[in-house]
Amino acid sequence: MAKTETLATGAEILLQTLKSNGVDTIFAITGAGNLAIIDAIARDGEVKLIYSHHEQAAAMEAQGYSRITGKLGVVLVTTGGGTSNVVTGVLSAHLDSIPILVISGNESSFHCANPNQLRAYGVQGFDSCAVLAPISKKSCRVMNVEDISKTVQELIYVALSDRQGPTHIDFPMDLQRKKLNSSESKRYEDSESKIPLPSQ
Repeated sequence: MAKTETLATGAEILLQTLKSNGVDTIFAITGAGNLAIIDAIARDGEVKLIYSHHEQAAAMEAQGYSRITGKLGVVLVTTGGGTSNVVTGVLSAHLDSIPILVISGNESSFHCANPNQLRAYGVQGFDSCAVLAPISKKSCRVMNVEDISKTVQELIYVALSDRQGPTHIDFPMDLQRKKLNSSESKRYEDSESKIPLPSQ
């Protein structure tokens, strides 16, 4: 009987990349836009999820974690208001040079492509990268599953490099669930070589 190949979802690739770069704690609020990531973290069981009562609080908690541990603080929020609520916390990290990574869920990638230049993406999504870019060292959106690992590693490196500060990745919900096919798998493996962190 042929061996069935197990392929990773986008959320699982995100999680493995975070773990390989030393992330062991994430401050989060659940929502429809990030449930696949929450599920991947819960099933894996190695990263501690700390649930906050507001996205601004989650960003502030991640800053406190970074100040105390010297490590990257990670925030996970959902789409729409879940992302807009994090702005004050990101601005605070930017002004105080605190390295945090904000992961925001968003509507599906075909909405985020926004060919008709709509203000709203799908039900409640919006261009979170345009909003967070001015107060982040780098803000970007993943539009291909094979780009997740390399993009996350780069954002971690940028956040921890002098002058330290927040970075942001927007992660459409369909790509969180999408599995790599055989052609994409090789590209993912090629990106697995870790970018050295500033402290290494």
